[in-house]
Amino acid sequence: MIYVACTVYAHHVAFSRIQKFAELDQLQVESIGALPLPPSLWHWDGLVRTARGVYELRMDLADKPVNDGELLALEHHYYPDAPPNSYIEMATRLPEVQKVLLVLAIPVTRFHKEGDVAVVEISDIRFVQTRRDRPPSFSYRVRFGTDGRVLSQGWAAR
Repeated sequence: MIYVACTVYAHHVAFSRIQKFAELDQLQVESIGALPLPPSLWHWDGLVRTARGVYELRMDLADKPVNDGELLALEHHYYPDAPPNSYIEMATRLPEVQKVLLVLAIPVTRFHKEGDVAVVEISDIRFVQTRRDRPPSFSYRVRFGTDGRVLSQGWAAR
């Protein structure tokens, strides 16, 4: 019971900080969340989804309460979405991709070409890319041919 109470309190503090960060940075919030970073109850990942991408603010709640200036000065990262295109639009209409979008907390969409093949990747940025030659964990990839047909789709192999 004490652990649950501490978790509820920690979530409240983390969520308040990420909301304040979004307000101070004048972000147009589409969705927002605060998620714990195990194993510590005091480390949290604040995520803000905007129309153009995701802001991430990693927080250590054991640090002293921060004022507005200190909050904006904390290290944060911005992960832009790929500019909209017809391949991304087709991918997001696929039933499997719609399920993935429901599962991932706050997804980031990326697009690139591999020769003539168009590749749309939808990733959960909470899980880092450990090597450049491998996709980040929890990345769903859809590959399209030049005619717009789906060549393959599924979770990207690590």
